[in-house]
Amino acid sequence: MSITRNGINRIDDHGPIRRASFEESVEMLFNSAMFAEKDLMLGISENVILGQLSPIGTGFFDLLLRVKDLMEPKYQPDQVVPIIDPQEVELEDNK
Repeated sequence: MSITRNGINRIDDHGPIRRASFEESVEMLFNSAMFAEKDLMLGISENVILGQLSPIGTGFFDLLLRVKDLMEPKYQPDQVVPIIDPQEVELEDNK
């Protein structure tokens, strides 16, 4: 893929906002409006322009949870260890 106006703006798999972000913005947006093109917002530049989370890093995947499985613990420890308040330990040491 060439990084020129003729390379990026003429590729069909890019959405209208990605094409408009490079050069010829007004022409790209007018053409997209005339042909009612949809932008799936899959690229980084489209999401940055609109202030959305980009599909990179932590925004690259969705986390699905089964709430029913979270309510039923799978592991039961044999011994329950009491939680010690650190302030109480400091008070006992100072006595």
